[in-house]
Amino acid sequence: MRVLRLIAAALLVSACTGAPATTGPSATPPSATPTLSPTQAPTLSPSPTASAVANPRGSAINGSILYSDKGDIFALDPATGESTLLVGGPTNDFAPTVMRDGVRFLFVREEDAGIYTAALDGTGVKRWADANVISSSDESPDGRFVAIPDGGGDLIVWDGGAGPMKHLGLKVPANNPRWIDNETLLLVQEVDGFARKYWVEKADGTGLRPLAAPDACCEQSIDTSTRRLAYADFVFQGARTSSSVHIIDFTTGVDTILASTVAAQTNYVDPRFSPDGKWIVAEQFPPGGGAHRSVLIASDGSGAPIQLGPNPSTNMLVGYTFSPDSTRLLITREDGVYLFSIPDGAGGRVDWNLGGLQENPPSWERLPG
Repeated sequence: MRVLRLIAAALLVSACTGAPATTGPSATPPSATPTLSPTQAPTLSPSPTASAVANPRGSAINGSILYSDKGDIFALDPATGESTLLVGGPTNDFAPTVMRDGVRFLFVREEDAGIYTAALDGTGVKRWADANVISSSDESPDGRFVAIPDGGGDLIVWDGGAGPMKHLGLKVPANNPRWIDNETLLLVQEVDGFARKYWVEKADGTGLRPLAAPDACCEQSIDTSTRRLAYADFVFQGARTSSSVHIIDFTTGVDTILASTVAAQTNYVDPRFSPDGKWIVAEQFPPGGGAHRSVLIASDGSGAPIQLGPNPSTNMLVGYTFSPDSTRLLITREDGVYLFSIPDGAGGRVDWNLGGLQENPPSWERLPG
């Protein structure tokens, strides 16, 4: 991931020179930045259930793991480790992603720079959109709408490919939309490589407002079931850096630092919610950069981070893939695939043939339950 490479470089620069890097958030956070001591346990106010987004397909059941290898799309059965070809042939197809409707997956076809869809058994392949148009898109929780940057400074809300594309007339330079619920979007602007600015807007183009998140950095994650945002701050403090995980409740507007990630000589970046919203996985960096590891963090800030794997790694992260029932976590690095159980963090490297890992993490199918 490009962001992690930039952070590793920034940490090394900070440790070696004692000066802030030329990119990233400001060194002095505004006074409104929330703070908690490492021993002070945070509390999170639950969002009203009326605003939460329930999965329309019931409880989660783990299905196959979709991945690409040498231009073809496969499904791996995690119980047996056996793979089945879904989409083959002379075309170069890659990056399969299970859609939220639970019956289709997306993938990219290199020959015409197109996004294609297919049923989960690989049948019914058809072109859906241009890859350069939809590369930073996001589906609404109910799978009905897709939010797409148009490449010219505006945002499109598309009715799943079935209806016309509606331009919102965006008034902020956001290039990465993410759904909060079926009616509301988080608009994300990348600044100087890995800093972030946020806005919230209704999907009909009304109600635009800024979302305060001082020194926000890198990747973020939204739990639509509780309408919460997980993000990391990143602050240069002389020769040191500080990076902790925050949770913003979209309903109350409260920004809370997870006390379990407030620690000297440690930085946490790229938080990702589990599907049930109870856990967050993040990358844990030492202050000087270099070797790092993934850790599992309770999303209410309780307990200590659970280290995933026995040793830190210098192999860069490709991506995280939670199982739909939130009991397993697949971590893809440049050197292979690692599988861990939740919440004990037991596990390690698995001998699964999930080719093409240097570019795209696999996608885990959710079966109807």
